Amino acid sequence: MVISLAKTLAIVLVLLPCLGCGPSNTFPNWTVGSLQFCGSYHKASIIAIGRLFAVTPIGAQPIEKAPWPVAPVFKRVYWCQGRLSLARVLKGELRATEGVFVWGTVRPCEVNIPFFGHKEGRTQVWLLRQEGELLRPTVDAGGIYYVGFDDDERSFPAGSTDAIGLSLLRPPDDPVSIGRFVLAFDNLAREACCVLGIERCTPQIAELLRHRDLTVRKAAASYLHRQ
Repeated sequence: MVISLAKTLAIVLVLLPCLGCGPSNTFPNWTVGSLQFCGSYHKASIIAIGRLFAVTPIGAQPIEKAPWPVAPVFKRVYWCQGRLSLARVLKGELRATEGVFVWGTVRPCEVNIPFFGHKEGRTQVWLLRQEGELLRPTVDAGGIYYVGFDDDERSFPAGSTDAIGLSLLRPPDDPVSIGRFVLAFDNLAREACCVLGIERCTPQIAELLRHRDLTVRKAAASYLHRQ
């Protein structure tokens, strides 16, 4: 089952140079969109299992007017970098198993944007693009940096993203987590269908009609009825 969460990391007061940011330590172009999961998934040229370490701030950039969908109250972009260690590539190609991940957010060093039904998991699937020597999110604001899963990373074979869609539709075992899964089911099902495609996704949802938990069966039936 999927879980992912916004994660705000501690800020180190000493600002470090941006590794690979270009001449005069200029920041990358701040990118904004309204992608959420599905848009980020399709826009990512690299999808890989990884973990982010050694997060440090590298500076702040004033903005006159934040583009939509960022609220106009925000007047500053906080740039951060970290060491992204990648264990397995599901889509695209990587130059190395480790890279410098640089991103800019309106809240200092926030790594991911929360969306309904997700929290941090033991396996993180990162949605990335290569920008020169840097690893970057699909967009800095308005997209998803990574999605977390309870499943072991060995459940995600290299060279295929199918396991992402299948894991999104896998109910958890404990009753508390099943409750959260049911509440978020419409969102999770849409995301799974984004990965697998409607023709492959619908039979997977139909399988849940035989699940032992009544609330899971009802959630699957309701979703299928509205399609």
